[in-house]
Amino acid sequence: MNISDGGHMIKITDYPQMKACAWYLAPGSQFNDREALDFYERNWKYIEQNELTAHEKKLIERLTKEVGYGFLNV
Repeated sequence: MNISDGGHMIKITDYPQMKACAWYLAPGSQFNDREALDFYERNWKYIEQNELTAHEKKLIERLTKEVGYGFLNV
């Protein structure tokens, strides 16, 4: 874990929409904060926003604030 990468490791399987879009990654894969935000931004068109859990919404909000400087670039 590297603070410059965001300091957190995010388990893909903990977030249903992330997991659905990351079907091609190895089981047990994780993202650091920067990778997670980049993933959401690249795959936003595939994210079913009405299916986001409260837990996943909070993650996206935190990533947007802490890594994206307040912007989700979609």
